[in-house]
Amino acid sequence: MSATPSDGGASDDTDRTPVEGAEVCVVGAGPGGALLAHRLAKRGHEVVVIEAGPTFDKESRVDRMKRDIRPKDFEMDSRYGVGKDWPISYEDVRPYYAEVEQEIGVSGPDDTIHGPPREAEYPMDPYPPSYPDKLFTRAGEKLGYDVERGAYAINTGAYDRNECQGYGTCQHVCPSGAKYSADIHVEKAISEGATVIDEAPVQRLNHGPDGEEITEAVYKTPDGETHRQTADVFVAAAGAYETPRLLFLSESAEHPNGLANSSGTLGRYFMGHPPASVIGILPGEETYPGQFGPTFSSGIAQFMDGEGERGGVNIGILNDPGPSPASIAMSDVGIGDALLETVDTQYGSAVGTFMNCEMLPRAENRITLDESTTDDNDNPVLDLQLSPGEYARKAQEKGIAVSSELVEEMGGNVLYGEGTQTMEHDDLPPLAKGGYHPMGGTRMGEDPTESVVDPNLRTHDLENLYVSSGGTFVTVGASNPTMTIMALSLRLADHIHEVQAS
Repeated sequence: MSATPSDGGASDDTDRTPVEGAEVCVVGAGPGGALLAHRLAKRGHEVVVIEAGPTFDKESRVDRMKRDIRPKDFEMDSRYGVGKDWPISYEDVRPYYAEVEQEIGVSGPDDTIHGPPREAEYPMDPYPPSYPDKLFTRAGEKLGYDVERGAYAINTGAYDRNECQGYGTCQHVCPSGAKYSADIHVEKAISEGATVIDEAPVQRLNHGPDGEEITEAVYKTPDGETHRQTADVFVAAAGAYETPRLLFLSESAEHPNGLANSSGTLGRYFMGHPPASVIGILPGEETYPGQFGPTFSSGIAQFMDGEGERGGVNIGILNDPGPSPASIAMSDVGIGDALLETVDTQYGSAVGTFMNCEMLPRAENRITLDESTTDDNDNPVLDLQLSPGEYARKAQEKGIAVSSELVEEMGGNVLYGEGTQTMEHDDLPPLAKGGYHPMGGTRMGEDPTESVVDPNLRTHDLENLYVSSGGTFVTVGASNPTMTIMALSLRLADHIHEVQAS
């Protein structure tokens, strides 16, 4: 049985009833669920995916897809005495990285100085360096900083989707569809026989009388009906925010603190990538001469290993004309001639960087339920407590210093250089402090007293419940997590296939 996701709305006639005889139920159709569902369906398993959202907008696609977790990130405690070691190694995941690159299409260079070990060439050549890339490269050569082209899930040639047309709107939309999105593998999973039930938020997971196995996922559809999907295996792939929330919401007499939480670790060790940015102005220099293309095409990976003294920092070079006239007008520069002069000086003459910074796992950084606020289904929303700490602040300071030095080497003036940990703002909400890329909260480990899932991503407490998301990360490194999420999902697909076959 297969189903095509709807265009949204309660009035459509999409069949959202449970699938009889389902073998694997995947909750969530993002990077952790879509590729997993496709791989299992392709191997002949009866798969049903239950997704809270409607059909994904194909113009909104993630792009930065280089291998984000380095070998050192798997063994931070052993190497530097900070954080915690993963229960698996880079070598355990390495072949799956290569599979993901081929599966989704990644363009990138094969001869980087600071990249992790590789075993195959990227499917496509890297994007040509932009004019800002060249400016940073020249300055970097003088200062001893290695500017290298990056790896991105943006097609530089036809590869299962369109080639990049250079619209330059990557952060918002991709009109050509050149950027990868998980909806591509949702469609592929459907073509292999999987069923996708969209607009159906899962309310809870129920278990059998002994509390050892999940028996059903309870979900609601736009018409207000409640349904129960049974399966042999369940995979919570709702992301690092919603997966812990779902497990908390599924509390029972046998699991009074939430599913998979006998350790008290559920929701804890939550992490993100606290961001930082530097914007500089090169007086009289046109830094964006007709430039179109991806938001990033090069960066500096030289400082991604802080050797335990600071967090790693991944510096991306912005292909951006700088502060827009609208944003300048809304600032405090004044009006009239002062405003015109500022726009003339800054817009089109800017260079800049945007940085992901590493933070350490800390038990006090956590997700819980906020019983005082509920969603449309009367379920408590999540509450996030997050303070990235000194380790992340030092990473931001390093990235800001390097970026500022590069701007000044070009003859520019630093207009802005701050990170969420360096700003004097005590009122920043936790989400802003942590920045992008939620990770942790359902972390992986050998010891069931201090982790939620085992090295195969199966929960310690329930035999047929797995987690596939960035929530299983033990540490975070300094680059985007999607590649590792997808590599781990393929590894999980192999494991589930073997278990079901036996």
